Amino acid sequence: MSKGKVKVMKKKITSLVMVLVLAVSMLVPVTCFASGIKVTLNGEEVYFDQPPVIRNGRTLVPVRAIFEAMGCTVLWDDANQIVNVATEFGMMTLGIGSNYISYRNENEDRSIFTDVPPQIINMRTLVPVRAIAECTGYKVDWDNATQTVIITGEMKGLTIPNADIPGYYSETQTPDFGACFNIAAVKAENGAYTYNGVTGKQVIEYIETYLASAGFLINTENEIFGMFIFTLSNNKTQENVRVSYTKNDKTLIVTLSNG
Repeated sequence: MSKGKVKVMKKKITSLVMVLVLAVSMLVPVTCFASGIKVTLNGEEVYFDQPPVIRNGRTLVPVRAIFEAMGCTVLWDDANQIVNVATEFGMMTLGIGSNYISYRNENEDRSIFTDVPPQIINMRTLVPVRAIAECTGYKVDWDNATQTVIITGEMKGLTIPNADIPGYYSETQTPDFGACFNIAAVKAENGAYTYNGVTGKQVIEYIETYLASAGFLINTENEIFGMFIFTLSNNKTQENVRVSYTKNDKTLIVTLSNG
């Protein structure tokens, strides 16, 4: 093979490698190990053996260090990859990779959505600071000049107010999707209600706001050939809901059943 052909071949290989590297990098979530970021709780710095991490614009901190600094008890369930946090106001459950934090006490049984889920990094479980504030009542601020997460206040329990639910399905305590968004059901039969022209944003709001406020917790969530399926249950009312949404034709089916 001539030298000219060898050079051309090397250039092609180099170009191919660069394309592959770029493609792989686009698949990896944006993560920044923010060793320079500090966290203070009511003026006292909280120290971590694993530095805070910024992922997709959210600051994550080690769960045990931050919650114990707040006076909570942290229990790790290794078999199920779950963190249970006991506070004087209730119990929080955070699942690795799950966007929903369960919050329960004698009066409440709800789930809170966080856009960045808890995750394990360098053998430590990290959680988003903003979600911690919503679950505990602390206030969270960011000082860009000093790169400091400032947490102030005191433990108050869950601070997200209940949603104003416009209506419920007949003889149930399940929020009526049509009433919440002023969309009439195309048909209702055998406990299933079908809606057309539904946006994905409305589906998420229905699950995160209205169903969560009514006491429903997510059991499963799946995507099958463009259809998103969520199953939820309410332990207090013994009601179950299956939310099926097809993105392409914007069709939503809400199926009700008793536990």
